[in-house]
Amino acid sequence: MLWSSKPINTEAFDYFPALKRVREYFEKNYSEPISLSDAARLAGLETKHFSKVFSRNVGIGFKEWTDIVRVEKAIDAIRREEQSLSTIGFAVGFQNLRTFQRVFKKHARSRARDFKRDVLHQFQNKAS
Repeated sequence: MLWSSKPINTEAFDYFPALKRVREYFEKNYSEPISLSDAARLAGLETKHFSKVFSRNVGIGFKEWTDIVRVEKAIDAIRREEQSLSTIGFAVGFQNLRTFQRVFKKHARSRARDFKRDVLHQFQNKAS
């Protein structure tokens, strides 16, 4: 469902313990800001080296990966909760609504409000 300009190797997180620690931490704390240097520290690596290890093994950069995870979390929230998009955007870790909307559209290939409208429409059709 989500789109990235490059294929993502999710198996790298299971193969490399340092990447697994970062993924596990981020999955639990995605609503909090995390910098590349924070992630490198979790992995026990120097920041530049971590960046190279991450992108070489996962296939995309750390920032793009965090954006994709956050958009996935937002999609889940839109499907199960009756909250505003701004509330959802902040809850999944975006620092402002404009960034949330831009990143959502990039990775979901739909504007967040259109996605929410479609989800609500599908729900109403199932209830009928």
